Amino acid sequence: MAPGCFLRSVGLDSLFSSILESLLRGEAPPLRSLEIAGEQDPSAASMAFLRASSLEELAASRASWVPALMVSARPGLGATRLHELALAYTKQTGESLDPGRMPALALVLGSSERMGQLLIDNPEWADDLVGDPPAPPDLCGSAASFCAIRESQSRGMLSAVARELIGCPLETTFAELTGLAEACLETALECASAETGVTAPAMFALGQFGGGELGLSPAVDLLFVDPPGGSNAGRDERACEDSRTRKRLAQIEILLTHLQRGLGAASAEGVSYQLDYSQRPTGIVSIGVASTIAYFTGAASTGERRLVERIRPLQADPVLAKELVRGLAQPSGEAKLQSVVDNELKYRAERRAGKSENDLIQGVGGVCDLEAIVHVHWAAATDRRCDGDEQTLLAALYELGTTGAMKADASARLSDAYSWLRRAEHSMQLVNADPSQCFPRDPQGQIVLARCMGYREPDANRARERLLTDRQEIQQEVQDQFENCVLGRDR
Repeated sequence: MAPGCFLRSVGLDSLFSSILESLLRGEAPPLRSLEIAGEQDPSAASMAFLRASSLEELAASRASWVPALMVSARPGLGATRLHELALAYTKQTGESLDPGRMPALALVLGSSERMGQLLIDNPEWADDLVGDPPAPPDLCGSAASFCAIRESQSRGMLSAVARELIGCPLETTFAELTGLAEACLETALECASAETGVTAPAMFALGQFGGGELGLSPAVDLLFVDPPGGSNAGRDERACEDSRTRKRLAQIEILLTHLQRGLGAASAEGVSYQLDYSQRPTGIVSIGVASTIAYFTGAASTGERRLVERIRPLQADPVLAKELVRGLAQPSGEAKLQSVVDNELKYRAERRAGKSENDLIQGVGGVCDLEAIVHVHWAAATDRRCDGDEQTLLAALYELGTTGAMKADASARLSDAYSWLRRAEHSMQLVNADPSQCFPRDPQGQIVLARCMGYREPDANRARERLLTDRQEIQQEVQDQFENCVLGRDR
């Protein structure tokens, strides 16, 4: 759905009209209408809508926020939050909140408890959502303090979420969330360096962050590489034994501990990014380019190699960055292709051990299967270069059809499948405080997911049915293409 089309696409369905008519008469909406729309607690929701509608500043814009709440994940919660926000906004700014100028506001409040609480705690941030669609996140960076960084990250994510909910393309969301993280983390590293007095090492983005497709999860994959004490990479081993190198490692640990604490401190501005140490048992710090390349091309696990395949420099000396990225890029050829196929099959078996088949990321027909398809085609492309500025997986899936690696219609279906799966991932991260990667099994959870993903049918059960149909078709399509591309090359 294109930006600006949300209200026109929802319209004033008869179901919504009955609710509006009741509110105009000063009456609570009919419980049956709320139940059909998917509300789990119609009685509480009916009273929440009546309270919100009774506020003078919200009454004039009922025709905009009522339909939007009705197709959000949790209409009653959204109405409660809207009422609270209107009161907090007036108290904070002395002005009246006007949801009519903020078409995405009701969708945000009805879809995410976390974002709703951020708005209640910082009511003036509602002004960031003015427009159809709202303005994109500010990527100019923030003041060099962790408080300002957390505020920039939270406000930027709020804007990106609002724009996605109202219909901005997934590619736009990827670019905005990735750019926001880059700006915040670069400033945060400078801030940590200034506060600890420790010179920062080079910083690289890995995984989805490195590939320019960061989602809503606050966890980011980073690698820090410090030059060795000697004049060339060949002295890495001796440098690691040197007392000066051990001292430097201790200093970097202090720096990164300070960075992690500063980003993760809870405050009214929210919590910023989390540095994920768990993905790399050896830590996220390496001394010297040669030792880094040796580890990731040797002892590293399949998952670690998967992360570093999409490495991108954030703050690094250009010479060091070029040497590292090129050193990690293995040449193409039949041996390389077979190695990639073998690794993908091994990784598939590892990641599915003990996992539910409903896992949208690691299960059958999930995101990881799509990534495997792209990686195998990348390995087969003899003219493909790795220069640290790789295309996104979504763009790569589109490209499979234009280069003849796959039929155009199959490539288009895989691109759509990837967009659907990542939107589902975003939606579960948005709705749940502790999100799961598994497709919900219960009908109410499926309705919530459908609403958050943009299934706008007034009857929630019809939205759920279409969600289930799409899920089945996507899972089958990805599985079929995985078997053709990856398993077919293994025979």
